[in-house]
Amino acid sequence: MKLDDIESAGVSIARLAAIIAMQNEIARASLGFDQVIGLVVERAMALTGASGAVVELVDGEAMLYRAACGALTGFVGLRIPHAGSLAGLCVARRVALYAADTAVDDRVDRAACRRVGAASMICVPLCHRGDAVGVLKVMSDRCHAFDPAAVATAELLGDVIAASMHQAREYDAAVELSMTDGLTGLANRRAFERRLARELARSAGTASPLSLALFDLDGLKAANDTLGHPAGDAILCDAARLLRGTLRASDGCFRLGGDEFAAILPEAALDIARGAVGRYCRVLASAQLGQGTVGVSAGVAQAAAGETPDALVARADAALYEDKRHNRRSRAFAAGRVPIAAGGSR
Repeated sequence: MKLDDIESAGVSIARLAAIIAMQNEIARASLGFDQVIGLVVERAMALTGASGAVVELVDGEAMLYRAACGALTGFVGLRIPHAGSLAGLCVARRVALYAADTAVDDRVDRAACRRVGAASMICVPLCHRGDAVGVLKVMSDRCHAFDPAAVATAELLGDVIAASMHQAREYDAAVELSMTDGLTGLANRRAFERRLARELARSAGTASPLSLALFDLDGLKAANDTLGHPAGDAILCDAARLLRGTLRASDGCFRLGGDEFAAILPEAALDIARGAVGRYCRVLASAQLGQGTVGVSAGVAQAAAGETPDALVARADAALYEDKRHNRRSRAFAAGRVPIAAGGSR
Protein backbone atom coordinates (compact mmCIF):
# COMPACT_ATOMS: atom_id res chain seq x y z
CA MET A 1 0.00 0.00 0.00
CA LYS A 2 1.37 3.41 -0.98
CA LEU A 3 2.15 6.12 1.57
CA ASP A 4 -0.17 8.61 -0.18
CA ASP A 5 -3.06 6.13 0.13
CA ILE A 6 -2.33 5.64 3.84
CA GLU A 7 -2.29 9.39 4.45
CA SER A 8 -5.45 10.07 2.44
CA ALA A 9 -7.29 7.30 4.32
CA GLY A 10 -6.49 9.02 7.62
CA VAL A 11 -4.71 6.14 9.33
CA SER A 12 -3.55 7.46 12.69
CA ILE A 13 0.02 7.48 13.91
CA ALA A 14 -1.07 5.25 16.79
CA ARG A 15 -2.38 2.59 14.38
CA LEU A 16 0.78 2.71 12.29
CA ALA A 17 2.90 2.38 15.43
CA ALA A 18 0.85 -0.65 16.51
CA ILE A 19 1.34 -2.31 13.12
CA ILE A 20 5.10 -1.67 13.20
CA ALA A 21 5.27 -3.05 16.74
CA MET A 22 3.47 -6.19 15.57
CA GLN A 23 5.91 -6.64 12.68
CA ASN A 24 8.80 -6.38 15.12
CA GLU A 25 7.13 -8.89 17.45
CA ILE A 26 6.76 -11.40 14.61
CA ALA A 27 10.37 -10.93 13.53
CA ARG A 28 11.80 -11.28 17.04
CA ALA A 29 9.76 -14.31 18.03
CA SER A 30 10.32 -16.40 14.86
CA LEU A 31 6.65 -17.38 14.87
CA GLY A 32 5.19 -20.22 12.86
CA PHE A 33 2.48 -19.64 10.25
CA ASP A 34 -0.49 -20.37 12.52
CA GLN A 35 0.97 -18.14 15.23
CA VAL A 36 1.48 -15.29 12.73
CA ILE A 37 -2.06 -15.37 11.39
CA GLY A 38 -3.45 -15.82 14.90
CA LEU A 39 -1.64 -12.70 16.08
CA VAL A 40 -2.70 -10.68 13.04
CA VAL A 41 -6.42 -11.49 13.34
CA GLU A 42 -6.36 -10.40 16.98
CA ARG A 43 -4.67 -7.10 16.13
CA ALA A 44 -6.88 -6.59 13.08
CA MET A 45 -10.02 -6.84 15.21
CA ALA A 46 -8.63 -4.46 17.81
CA LEU A 47 -7.25 -1.85 15.40
CA THR A 48 -10.32 -1.68 13.14
CA GLY A 49 -12.93 -1.84 15.91
CA ALA A 50 -14.37 -5.02 14.39
CA SER A 51 -16.40 -7.60 16.31
CA GLY A 52 -14.56 -10.46 14.63
CA ALA A 53 -11.65 -11.22 12.31
CA VAL A 54 -10.55 -14.25 10.32
CA VAL A 55 -7.87 -15.42 7.91
CA GLU A 56 -9.40 -17.52 5.15
CA LEU A 57 -7.13 -19.65 2.95
CA VAL A 58 -7.88 -20.93 -0.53
CA ASP A 59 -8.83 -24.59 -0.21
CA GLY A 60 -9.76 -25.97 -3.62
CA GLU A 61 -13.00 -24.35 -4.69
CA ALA A 62 -13.69 -22.98 -1.22
CA MET A 63 -12.31 -20.57 1.36
CA LEU A 64 -11.28 -22.21 4.64
CA TYR A 65 -11.52 -20.33 7.96
CA ARG A 66 -7.99 -21.01 9.28
CA ALA A 67 -7.62 -18.58 12.23
CA ALA A 68 -10.30 -16.45 13.84
CA CYS A 69 -11.06 -14.34 16.88
CA GLY A 70 -13.94 -12.44 18.46
CA ALA A 71 -17.37 -13.31 17.10
CA LEU A 72 -15.81 -15.63 14.50
CA THR A 73 -13.82 -17.78 16.96
CA GLY A 74 -16.22 -20.71 16.80
CA PHE A 75 -16.15 -20.89 13.00
CA VAL A 76 -12.55 -22.11 12.47
CA GLY A 77 -12.73 -24.92 9.91
CA LEU A 78 -15.77 -23.45 8.12
CA ARG A 79 -15.57 -23.76 4.31
CA ILE A 80 -17.40 -21.26 2.09
CA PRO A 81 -17.49 -21.69 -1.73
CA HIS A 82 -15.51 -19.16 -3.76
CA ALA A 83 -18.45 -18.47 -6.02
CA GLY A 84 -20.80 -15.84 -4.67
CA SER A 85 -18.63 -14.83 -1.70
CA LEU A 86 -16.83 -11.55 -1.10
CA ALA A 87 -13.69 -13.46 -0.06
CA GLY A 88 -13.71 -15.44 -3.32
CA LEU A 89 -14.13 -12.23 -5.32
CA CYS A 90 -11.30 -10.63 -3.33
CA VAL A 91 -9.00 -13.53 -4.24
CA ALA A 92 -10.00 -13.37 -7.90
CA ARG A 93 -9.51 -9.60 -8.22
CA ARG A 94 -6.60 -9.31 -5.72
CA VAL A 95 -7.95 -6.04 -4.35
CA ALA A 96 -9.44 -5.04 -1.00
CA LEU A 97 -13.24 -5.05 -0.95
CA TYR A 98 -15.67 -3.49 1.52
CA ALA A 99 -19.30 -4.49 1.96
CA ALA A 100 -20.94 -1.77 4.06
CA ASP A 101 -24.28 -3.60 4.28
CA THR A 102 -24.21 -7.33 3.52
CA ALA A 103 -28.01 -7.53 3.48
CA VAL A 104 -28.14 -5.59 0.17
CA ASP A 105 -24.70 -6.37 -1.33
CA ASP A 106 -24.94 -8.82 -4.23
CA ARG A 107 -21.24 -9.69 -3.98
CA VAL A 108 -21.56 -11.53 -0.68
CA ASP A 109 -22.81 -14.96 0.37
CA ARG A 110 -25.78 -13.66 2.39
CA ALA A 111 -26.55 -16.98 4.04
CA ALA A 112 -22.95 -17.25 5.27
CA CYS A 113 -23.02 -13.64 6.47
CA ARG A 114 -26.19 -14.29 8.47
CA ARG A 115 -24.65 -17.44 9.91
CA VAL A 116 -21.57 -15.63 11.24
CA GLY A 117 -23.37 -12.37 12.06
CA ALA A 118 -21.52 -10.19 9.54
CA ALA A 119 -23.53 -7.06 8.78
CA SER A 120 -20.51 -5.33 7.25
CA MET A 121 -17.03 -6.58 6.39
CA ILE A 122 -13.69 -5.85 4.77
CA CYS A 123 -11.77 -8.47 2.75
CA VAL A 124 -8.08 -7.97 1.96
CA PRO A 125 -6.19 -10.35 -0.37
CA LEU A 126 -3.15 -12.23 0.94
CA CYS A 127 -0.72 -12.57 -1.94
CA HIS A 128 2.42 -14.69 -2.09
CA ARG A 129 4.68 -14.66 -5.16
CA GLY A 130 1.94 -13.11 -7.24
CA ASP A 131 -0.80 -15.55 -6.23
CA ALA A 132 -3.69 -14.74 -3.91
CA VAL A 133 -3.64 -17.56 -1.34
CA GLY A 134 -6.26 -16.21 1.04
CA VAL A 135 -7.88 -13.18 2.61
CA LEU A 136 -7.86 -11.26 5.86
CA LYS A 137 -11.44 -10.45 6.75
CA VAL A 138 -12.73 -8.17 9.51
CA MET A 139 -16.45 -7.98 10.19
CA SER A 140 -18.96 -6.18 12.35
CA ASP A 141 -22.50 -6.93 13.45
CA ARG A 142 -23.32 -3.32 12.51
CA CYS A 143 -23.86 -1.95 9.00
CA HIS A 144 -21.48 0.78 7.77
CA ALA A 145 -19.14 -0.01 10.68
CA PHE A 146 -15.84 0.77 8.93
CA ASP A 147 -14.37 4.05 7.69
CA PRO A 148 -11.57 4.46 5.09
CA ALA A 149 -8.95 4.38 7.86
CA ALA A 150 -10.18 0.93 8.95
CA VAL A 151 -10.01 -0.35 5.36
CA ALA A 152 -6.47 0.98 4.99
CA THR A 153 -5.48 -0.54 8.33
CA ALA A 154 -6.79 -3.95 7.22
CA GLU A 155 -4.79 -3.64 3.99
CA LEU A 156 -1.62 -2.88 5.92
CA LEU A 157 -2.21 -5.88 8.17
CA GLY A 158 -2.78 -8.04 5.10
CA ASP A 159 0.62 -6.89 3.83
CA VAL A 160 2.16 -8.00 7.14
CA ILE A 161 0.75 -11.51 6.73
CA ALA A 162 1.88 -11.70 3.11
CA ALA A 163 5.40 -10.55 4.00
CA SER A 164 5.64 -12.99 6.92
CA MET A 165 3.97 -15.93 5.21
CA HIS A 166 7.02 -17.38 3.46
CA GLN A 167 9.28 -16.99 6.48
CA ALA A 168 6.67 -18.52 8.78
CA ARG A 169 6.22 -21.55 6.54
CA GLU A 170 10.01 -21.99 6.34
CA TYR A 171 10.13 -21.84 10.14
CA ASP A 172 7.38 -24.47 10.36
CA ALA A 173 9.33 -26.69 7.95
CA ALA A 174 12.49 -26.32 10.04
CA VAL A 175 10.61 -27.19 13.23
CA GLU A 176 9.08 -30.22 11.51
CA LEU A 177 12.52 -31.36 10.37
CA SER A 178 13.94 -30.94 13.87
CA MET A 179 11.25 -33.24 15.25
CA THR A 180 11.63 -36.02 12.65
CA ASP A 181 13.88 -39.05 12.95
CA GLY A 182 16.24 -38.94 9.98
CA LEU A 183 16.41 -42.72 9.50
CA THR A 184 12.82 -43.94 9.86
CA GLY A 185 10.83 -40.79 9.12
CA LEU A 186 8.87 -41.15 12.35
CA ALA A 187 8.62 -38.26 14.79
CA ASN A 188 11.51 -38.19 17.26
CA ARG A 189 11.83 -38.01 21.06
CA ARG A 190 11.42 -34.22 21.12
CA ALA A 191 8.14 -34.53 19.22
CA PHE A 192 7.09 -37.38 21.51
CA GLU A 193 7.57 -35.28 24.64
CA ARG A 194 5.57 -32.38 23.18
CA ARG A 195 2.73 -34.58 21.93
CA LEU A 196 2.48 -36.54 25.17
CA ALA A 197 2.21 -33.37 27.26
CA ARG A 198 -0.42 -31.98 24.90
CA GLU A 199 -2.46 -35.19 24.82
CA LEU A 200 -2.36 -35.54 28.61
CA ALA A 201 -3.71 -32.00 28.97
CA ARG A 202 -6.44 -32.67 26.42
CA SER A 203 -7.34 -35.97 28.08
CA ALA A 204 -7.65 -34.23 31.44
CA GLY A 205 -9.83 -31.48 29.97
CA THR A 206 -12.20 -33.81 28.12
CA ALA A 207 -12.12 -36.79 30.54
CA SER A 208 -11.28 -39.00 27.55
CA PRO A 209 -8.94 -42.02 27.78
CA LEU A 210 -5.33 -41.89 26.65
CA SER A 211 -2.89 -44.77 26.41
CA LEU A 212 0.84 -44.99 25.84
CA ALA A 213 2.74 -47.93 24.35
CA LEU A 214 6.50 -48.41 24.40
CA PHE A 215 8.35 -50.90 22.18
CA ASP A 216 11.85 -52.34 22.16
CA LEU A 217 13.20 -54.50 19.33
CA ASP A 218 14.66 -57.78 20.59
CA GLY A 219 17.72 -59.14 18.83
CA LEU A 220 18.66 -56.04 16.84
CA LYS A 221 22.25 -55.95 18.16
CA ALA A 222 22.81 -59.58 17.17
CA ALA A 223 21.34 -58.87 13.72
CA ASN A 224 23.68 -55.88 13.36
CA ASP A 225 26.65 -58.06 14.29
CA THR A 226 25.63 -60.89 11.97
CA LEU A 227 24.10 -59.09 9.00
CA GLY A 228 25.81 -55.70 9.19
CA HIS A 229 24.65 -52.21 10.13
CA PRO A 230 22.95 -51.44 6.79
CA ALA A 231 20.74 -54.45 7.43
CA GLY A 232 20.13 -53.18 10.96
CA ASP A 233 19.04 -49.80 9.60
CA ALA A 234 16.67 -51.56 7.19
CA ILE A 235 15.18 -53.50 10.12
CA LEU A 236 14.53 -50.25 12.01
CA CYS A 237 12.87 -48.71 8.96
CA ASP A 238 10.70 -51.80 8.46
CA ALA A 239 9.70 -51.81 12.14
CA ALA A 240 8.74 -48.13 11.88
CA ARG A 241 6.77 -48.67 8.67
CA LEU A 242 4.85 -51.58 10.19
CA LEU A 243 4.08 -49.55 13.31
CA ARG A 244 2.70 -46.65 11.29
CA GLY A 245 0.71 -49.01 9.10
CA THR A 246 -0.80 -50.95 12.00
CA LEU A 247 -2.02 -48.07 14.16
CA ARG A 248 -4.76 -45.50 13.50
CA ALA A 249 -4.05 -42.28 11.62
CA SER A 250 -4.82 -40.36 14.83
CA ASP A 251 -2.19 -42.27 16.84
CA GLY A 252 1.27 -40.76 17.21
CA CYS A 253 4.22 -43.00 16.26
CA PHE A 254 7.75 -42.14 17.41
CA ARG A 255 11.30 -43.45 17.38
CA LEU A 256 12.78 -42.52 20.73
CA GLY A 257 16.30 -43.61 19.81
CA GLY A 258 18.22 -46.82 19.13
CA ASP A 259 15.72 -49.66 18.88
CA GLU A 260 13.08 -47.92 21.06
CA PHE A 261 9.72 -46.86 19.65
CA ALA A 262 6.57 -45.37 21.18
CA ALA A 263 2.94 -44.88 20.29
CA ILE A 264 0.51 -42.36 21.80
CA LEU A 265 -3.09 -43.52 21.43
CA PRO A 266 -5.71 -40.79 22.08
CA GLU A 267 -9.27 -41.85 22.86
CA ALA A 268 -8.01 -45.39 23.56
CA ALA A 269 -8.63 -47.17 26.86
CA LEU A 270 -6.23 -49.88 28.00
CA ASP A 271 -8.05 -52.79 26.34
CA ILE A 272 -8.15 -51.02 22.96
CA ALA A 273 -4.48 -50.06 23.26
CA ARG A 274 -3.49 -53.63 24.16
CA GLY A 275 -5.37 -54.90 21.12
CA ALA A 276 -3.51 -52.47 18.85
CA VAL A 277 -0.15 -53.38 20.38
CA GLY A 278 -0.91 -57.09 20.01
CA ARG A 279 -1.67 -56.61 16.32
CA TYR A 280 1.62 -54.81 15.81
CA CYS A 281 3.58 -57.52 17.59
CA ARG A 282 1.96 -60.19 15.41
CA VAL A 283 2.55 -58.22 12.21
CA LEU A 284 6.20 -57.67 13.11
CA ALA A 285 6.67 -61.34 13.97
CA SER A 286 5.20 -62.42 10.64
CA ALA A 287 7.50 -59.99 8.79
CA GLN A 288 10.51 -62.12 9.83
CA LEU A 289 12.79 -59.13 10.31
CA GLY A 290 16.49 -59.92 10.33
CA GLN A 291 15.78 -63.33 8.82
CA GLY A 292 13.43 -64.03 11.70
CA THR A 293 15.90 -63.16 14.44
CA VAL A 294 14.35 -59.82 15.50
CA GLY A 295 11.23 -59.62 17.67
CA VAL A 296 9.62 -56.96 19.81
CA SER A 297 8.70 -56.40 23.45
CA ALA A 298 5.99 -53.94 24.43
CA GLY A 299 4.52 -52.20 27.44
CA VAL A 300 1.19 -50.37 27.65
CA ALA A 301 -0.27 -48.01 30.24
CA GLN A 302 -3.44 -45.91 30.36
CA ALA A 303 -3.07 -42.41 31.77
CA ALA A 304 -4.47 -41.90 35.24
CA ALA A 305 -6.15 -38.69 36.40
CA GLY A 306 -3.57 -35.98 37.09
CA GLU A 307 -0.66 -38.16 35.97
CA THR A 308 2.50 -36.46 34.72
CA PRO A 309 4.21 -37.46 31.46
CA ASP A 310 7.19 -38.89 33.35
CA ALA A 311 4.95 -41.01 35.57
CA LEU A 312 3.01 -42.41 32.61
CA VAL A 313 6.23 -43.22 30.75
CA ALA A 314 7.62 -44.93 33.85
CA ARG A 315 4.57 -47.20 34.12
CA ALA A 316 4.66 -48.11 30.43
CA ASP A 317 8.40 -48.72 30.72
CA ALA A 318 7.87 -51.04 33.70
CA ALA A 319 5.34 -53.02 31.65
CA LEU A 320 7.83 -53.14 28.77
CA TYR A 321 10.56 -54.45 31.05
CA GLU A 322 8.24 -57.18 32.33
CA ASP A 323 7.35 -58.20 28.78
CA LYS A 324 11.01 -58.23 27.78
CA ARG A 325 11.86 -60.43 30.79
CA HIS A 326 9.03 -62.79 29.86
CA ASN A 327 10.24 -62.96 26.25
CA ARG A 328 13.78 -63.73 27.38
CA ARG A 329 12.52 -66.56 29.61
CA SER A 330 10.44 -67.92 26.72
CA ARG A 331 13.47 -67.96 24.45
CA ALA A 332 15.53 -69.55 27.19
CA PHE A 333 12.92 -72.31 27.61
CA ALA A 334 12.97 -72.91 23.85
CA ALA A 335 16.77 -73.16 23.86
CA GLY A 336 16.90 -75.33 27.00
CA ARG A 337 18.78 -72.64 28.93
CA VAL A 338 16.37 -71.96 31.81
CA PRO A 339 18.27 -70.93 34.97
CA ILE A 340 17.64 -73.12 38.02
CA ALA A 341 16.24 -71.44 41.11
CA ALA A 342 18.03 -72.05 44.43
CA GLY A 343 17.11 -75.45 45.84
CA GLY A 344 15.41 -76.51 42.63
CA SER A 345 16.15 -79.49 40.41
CA ARG A 346 16.06 -80.14 36.72
